[in-house]
Amino acid sequence: MTDASRAAAGSGQPAEVSTASASVVSPGWKRRVGFFLAGQTASLLGSSVVQYAIFWHLTLESRSGSVMTLAILFGFLPQAIISIFAGVWADR
Repeated sequence: MTDASRAAAGSGQPAEVSTASASVVSPGWKRRVGFFLAGQTASLLGSSVVQYAIFWHLTLESRSGSVMTLAILFGFLPQAIISIFAGVWADR
């Protein structure tokens, strides 16, 4: 926050807007973002299918509840741990 915007925020006056540091947005940004999000969706779907297939294989081979519990724990634990730190990092 600049000094002018701090002063304006405290006084009820509108803050100055600096256009000197504004970046120019390229015209194809929506297409690139769409491709990125589609790729992320496909990747997440593929990872989920692989994890489900591993769980299914372990169910058929072991027929053990404890093996399934460990597989689920080890399958979701990395995602849970990373999401905690990634959420804090994304909020900064």
